[in-house]
Amino acid sequence: MKKFLKLAAVCAAFLMTAQYAGAQKVSELEFTNVKDLITQGRAVMIGQAEKGTADSAYYYRLPNRMKGVVRKELWDLGKNSAGIAIRFSSNAKCIGLKWTLINNFSMAHMAGTGIRGLDIYTLADYASPSDGIDKSANTGEKFKEAFKSLGKDAKRVGKKAVNTVTGKSSWIYVGVVFPNGKNSSSVFVRKMDGKQREYLMYLPLYDGIESLEIGVDSSAQIAAPQSADLLPSNVQGQSGKKLPIVFYGTSVTQGGCATRPGMAYPAIVERALGRETINLGFSGNGRMDKSMANFVTKIPASAYVIDCLANCDYNMVRDSSDYFITKIAAAHPNVPVIMVTNYKYPQQNVSSSLQEEMDKENALWKSIFERLAKKYTNLHYLDISGNVIDNEDTVDGTHLTDRGFTHIAQEFIGELRSVME
Repeated sequence: MKKFLKLAAVCAAFLMTAQYAGAQKVSELEFTNVKDLITQGRAVMIGQAEKGTADSAYYYRLPNRMKGVVRKELWDLGKNSAGIAIRFSSNAKCIGLKWTLINNFSMAHMAGTGIRGLDIYTLADYASPSDGIDKSANTGEKFKEAFKSLGKDAKRVGKKAVNTVTGKSSWIYVGVVFPNGKNSSSVFVRKMDGKQREYLMYLPLYDGIESLEIGVDSSAQIAAPQSADLLPSNVQGQSGKKLPIVFYGTSVTQGGCATRPGMAYPAIVERALGRETINLGFSGNGRMDKSMANFVTKIPASAYVIDCLANCDYNMVRDSSDYFITKIAAAHPNVPVIMVTNYKYPQQNVSSSLQEEMDKENALWKSIFERLAKKYTNLHYLDISGNVIDNEDTVDGTHLTDRGFTHIAQEFIGELRSVME
């Protein structure tokens, strides 16, 4: 009898452990295509300037209408999903992913998790509304009505829920999926407690997505976001104050060489300010093209950040700045347009010629700002040419590490908080 009771206790403990752990392998998860989740109102895409006009451009940064309008290099880089993220909520104990890449691209100086991987964050100590929401009803118009019904009950609780520096809700990094081929599958996080949580999932920085599926354990559901944090203004039905911040720039803006997507500086700024960002960084091609000025101008935004000098030589700055800056500033006279200098490269410490080149370009940029600011009072100038980054902040003397991205993001956070208030 004792042996039987002991065996029964062991079996019960095993069953309880299995029940707690839930599905912990990719093969045990139940997957749903993200396109279907979005169509059903159970997920929201953020960070996309304009919705693609065809399935082939679903996760692109540039819509299909821009093909043939912009240079081929820009169009190809526009397929990279940098800055695009998926917002959803779930009571999952395990979250996994299946994704198909456009290129399965790699670079010697950047981690594969940054190039081709995805990472996920959760909103700290988020408390679901006391009256709850019927998750099955969170589709289309029903979701919008359900979201409106949250009202003041949609609160975050606990000290950890608010960043003491920014005063905004805190997003906590949870995990990353490792790419293992053009068709990849991996698990973000295992053995969670199964509480209803808010999630923010960033797509790859230097590759694009053809298909994307989120997997959760069989007892879990994927539902619409229950918090307004980082939802686009058109979903929230909010005023222009909730419009995104648009970043236009270079490979560094795009995210080179962050170890994972959430560490690109526009993403850091996004979480710190609680404001959706649009990442229009184009590796080696942030050259103030007229076609891009026209595109950026049509994006409703709460601020425009122009951080492209690293891709422009002196002549490009001289010849292209007036049209690019004027086009945006004139179209949005009440919206801040921030002109950003070059940051200081480590090589400048040992190369006087490089130092002179950077000083000359920055001086020209400032003179253009001073001239245009007399007419466009919404122009602002952010000088990061000093010691914003240090000798340990780059991978190759140009592209930033996560440490470098953190340092430079603080400059943008401070400036944006100042000009948007």
